[in-house]
Amino acid sequence: MYKKFFQYIIYICFIEYCFCACLTTRVEHDYWWDNYSKGVRHTKSKSWENAEKYFKMAILDRFDDEMLALTYRRNYINYFPHRELGYAYYYMEKYEEAIKELEIALSFEKTAKAYRYLDRSRTKWIKHNSTDRLPPEINILYPKSTKWINDSYVIIKGNVIDDTYVKHVSIDKYELPVYVSNRQIAFYKKIPVNLGKK
Repeated sequence: MYKKFFQYIIYICFIEYCFCACLTTRVEHDYWWDNYSKGVRHTKSKSWENAEKYFKMAILDRFDDEMLALTYRRNYINYFPHRELGYAYYYMEKYEEAIKELEIALSFEKTAKAYRYLDRSRTKWIKHNSTDRLPPEINILYPKSTKWINDSYVIIKGNVIDDTYVKHVSIDKYELPVYVSNRQIAFYKKIPVNLGKK
């Protein structure tokens, strides 16, 4: 009788041990916000290959860049994996991949860092591949003629096209705002006319 009782107790203890072991065994699974945070830490320490790995893992779980992405419960983070991956590619000198990722990032969220590194990546890519062969083309759409006017200002409207990218457009002494380089940039500017002399 005692023998069966002890066997029964041992059997119950064994089942409880297995059950508790199952409850405490944690499957190692990193969520997208964990991978993103690890990638950010690796960019701060300039470990670009590891940052690339973690950002790609985060993108597989959650693709879109967004401000205030909900992680769990009511915790929010600024989540920009494409921007940060493009930033890492820039320092790895993979300019074509950097341009691609930064353009994706800008399609979701417009940030100054994405604009800045997109322009830098394009500049490095153009220098590296020697693709800038032609000067920019400037088309003035309005005014068509150079006639005398008696208005206090003249409106100039047109566009600038380049085989690579246009970054700066200035008319007379006025610098027009260009936030990110592009192959074609349209412009429209009212310019005051100075009084002429007889």
